[in-house]
Amino acid sequence: LDGKSTNLIKFCFAAFVTVFCKTTSPSSSRSCFSLIPIPTETAYEFFQKIVETEERLLSEGERAEDSFFQSSHRKDAIMLITEALAELGVFHIINQYNVQEDDTVKEEAFIQINHDIQIEYGDYLSMPQPSSNSFSSVWKKLINNDSEKKWNNTYVSSFYSLKQQCSWNDAN
Repeated sequence: LDGKSTNLIKFCFAAFVTVFCKTTSPSSSRSCFSLIPIPTETAYEFFQKIVETEERLLSEGERAEDSFFQSSHRKDAIMLITEALAELGVFHIINQYNVQEDDTVKEEAFIQINHDIQIEYGDYLSMPQPSSNSFSSVWKKLINNDSEKKWNNTYVSSFYSLKQQCSWNDAN
């Protein structure tokens, strides 16, 4: 952001790839999952929960007045993550328009990763790094052997939170 690399965007991208682009079998092709569009609402809620979970580490080293983690800026920061990844060509935003029963048009947006090489980069970011490489000490605290499990649990939590917000009908 503002022309600088940010742990926030890299961290959210690594978590997104881990949760939404992993296959269940190491021998199977990843591309079948990488091409499935993910609703932007799902990604926003997931990013919100991920940021809340690791806020202390993600904001480490930022000046308080510049922090995207201030409650007044948090929602904007979460939306900027997706926008920044789309501007960088990593995410492709797909808009879909559906005509409802009452003839109103409902717009839904989805996120899709453009290429498998971007997923490979997300995989690289999500791996714990040895102490000898150039990753920051903050990054090494964020990414560890429990990250995948923690991110999947966070996704489940964000899904239930989104479900409550949308008042989905359990009968359907």
